[in-house]
Amino acid sequence: MSEIYKGSCLCGAVQYVYRPSREPIATVVCHCLDCQRYTGTAFGTYILIPSDDFSQTGEVRSFETEVAPGRINQRNFCVTCGSHMAEYGPAFPGITILPVGTLDDASWIKPAAQCFAGRTQPWAYLNDDIRKFDALPPIVER
Repeated sequence: MSEIYKGSCLCGAVQYVYRPSREPIATVVCHCLDCQRYTGTAFGTYILIPSDDFSQTGEVRSFETEVAPGRINQRNFCVTCGSHMAEYGPAFPGITILPVGTLDDASWIKPAAQCFAGRTQPWAYLNDDIRKFDALPPIVER
């Protein structure tokens, strides 16, 4: 693949480059309560990519959350503006979870799954063709 995708936080202090060696591992919309709180909206939308395809510059702070029983993930945010940035950790070894709203151009993103669909806010409407799961979709479960 020859595409190069760039992105940043709101203030531009944290920037990244995603050089895909293959298609994303998964593209998901997550309705879990953690994502609702972290994004400040009804859901988070993410692409899961091989960590080797991703590089980031700028200072981030992080904290750990349990994304599923016994599965810890590290959430990162810009120290200047607080934007939610790439995530990684032992819950998803070798995978970087990239919030699509940080991409300079996210028009190519096509979510393939919705996870924690039982927590969908009743006023949040998404395409019903996007497959729904009560937990993490099998493609994300490793």
